[in-house]
Amino acid sequence: YLGPDEKFQIYRPKPKWFSRSSGKSFLLGYEQLPYKGRTLLILSGMKDGLCAKVATGWPFLGASGEMDYKSIQAKLPELRQRFSYIGVCMDPDPAGNDADNLFKKELNLPIFDFPYIDDHSDIADLMIRFGPQKMRMAFMNKTKLV
Repeated sequence: YLGPDEKFQIYRPKPKWFSRSSGKSFLLGYEQLPYKGRTLLILSGMKDGLCAKVATGWPFLGASGEMDYKSIQAKLPELRQRFSYIGVCMDPDPAGNDADNLFKKELNLPIFDFPYIDDHSDIADLMIRFGPQKMRMAFMNKTKLV
């Protein structure tokens, strides 16, 4: 993943330390968006976004936190011109449900109702468990993963 400063990030599950370079809001994936597109997903972070992109090929944006809708709000007029459908797909936990409601209420964005198997999983967990083919089917057809 290349960021705006041309530096790259590597996803490391279970790092021994974590550092965020600034307290500012940022949009993961914004620099990689195509000029125009049909579908854009807004997810809770880079890991879920990259997994969703592998499964669907759809571009994504990840906010700097599930409740950081302000950074999306600032770009929304531009994004609505560029994409036919913009859907929000947060984790199925309490924070993700709150974020879904906030994005729906404050930004009038539809919730992409991904068929999670339980309220303890996220897209990355499901990608590991089921692989990209089953994930693709779940995204495209909104079918339950079993």
